[in-house]
Amino acid sequence: MSKVKKGKLIVFEGVDGSGKATQADLLIKRLKKQGHKTALADFPQYGQTFFGDMTGLYLRGAYGEATKVNPYLASLLYALDRWQARSKIEKWLKEGRIVISNRYTSSSAFHQTAKMSKTNDKKAYLKWLSELEYIELGIPQPDLTIFLNMPFEVCQKLVRKKGQRDYIGTGIDQHERSKTYQKQSWLNAQKLIKELKWKSITCSTKGNLDTPEVIAARVWRVVNF
Repeated sequence: MSKVKKGKLIVFEGVDGSGKATQADLLIKRLKKQGHKTALADFPQYGQTFFGDMTGLYLRGAYGEATKVNPYLASLLYALDRWQARSKIEKWLKEGRIVISNRYTSSSAFHQTAKMSKTNDKKAYLKWLSELEYIELGIPQPDLTIFLNMPFEVCQKLVRKKGQRDYIGTGIDQHERSKTYQKQSWLNAQKLIKELKWKSITCSTKGNLDTPEVIAARVWRVVNF
C-alpha cells in the first residue's frame, strides 16, 4: 500500500483590507481543479474556539486599547487560538491535503511589532514568538507564506468599505481604526518579507488595484503546483 504524501501549509498574509480571504478562496478552487485535496484554516477563529473569542474581545478593547495592550500578552491569545486548531491542521497534513490559512503566526509578527519602536525589542519579540508557537505549542510551521503587498492607502480605502463586522458588531476593530498602527504594521511587513523570506505578491499596477483574478494568477506562479 502506497504511503500518503504529506500535505503542505500555505499562509496568506497582508494588512487589513488586502484581500486575503478572497485569494485563499480562489487558490483553493484552482487547487481542487488540479485534483488536490485542500482544507481552509481561518484565524482568529471567532465563534469557534475559546481563544478565538478572546481575541475578538481584545480587538473590541475589552482588555484596554488594543493598540496599547502588551504585545506579548496579546500574542498569547492568537497563539493559543492557533494551538486549538493544531490537531485539525496536523490531521489535514497527514491526509496529504494542501492547507490554506488566512493569517497565521506571521500576523502577530508584523502587527504586534507595530507597538515597538526599538529594533532590538522587535528582534527579541520575534524570537520569542517563534519559540512560543512552533516549539512550546508545537503548531505546524508553514511551507510557504504569501504576503499580498497592496499599497497602504488602497488597503485603508478597502477597510473603510467593510462597514459592519458580523462578529465585532460595532464597525471596524481597534487595530483597523488606527491609521498610524496600520501604517507601522505595513512598514514592519515590508522588512519581514525579506528577513523571513515570505513571497511578496504585487497587487496593483501604476497605483491602480488589480483584479482578484490577476492577483490570483501571480499567486499561482508562486505556489507552482
